[in-house]
Amino acid sequence: MNSFREQSPTYQIALTRIIILKEFKRHLKENGLKITPEQLELLNVLFEKNNRSMQEITTITKKDNSATTRMVDILEKQLFVKRKQSKTDRRLKLICITEKGTIEVTKANKVAKIFIDNATKDIAKSEIDIFLSVINKIKQNIS
Repeated sequence: MNSFREQSPTYQIALTRIIILKEFKRHLKENGLKITPEQLELLNVLFEKNNRSMQEITTITKKDNSATTRMVDILEKQLFVKRKQSKTDRRLKLICITEKGTIEVTKANKVAKIFIDNATKDIAKSEIDIFLSVINKIKQNIS
């Protein structure tokens, strides 16, 4: 008989996430990149649309405010992002990706593509489509 953990989709998703992040972090480091998968996610949010508020980043990444602030602080020290004043609201600081950050995210995304291709090899597109459909239904059920 299979255990609860073996039969639980949510447990298997969480376990798979841990494994993926650990391995992806290793791949980033092996390729000379100085960011974590979580930092890459934040940089990609800025890469897609620059000059976002902390609240926008927090909402998109589903992180809490303190985690987002810590990550921005670290990325700012590495010169991958910078804070700047909003032109329309003096109280608002916007986070923008720097040229150095753009170079890092571009390299990291290439590593990510290779990593994803390896992780999904021998899996048919139809299987991936079904998997994504099921994941989206689980997210809808708990949101």
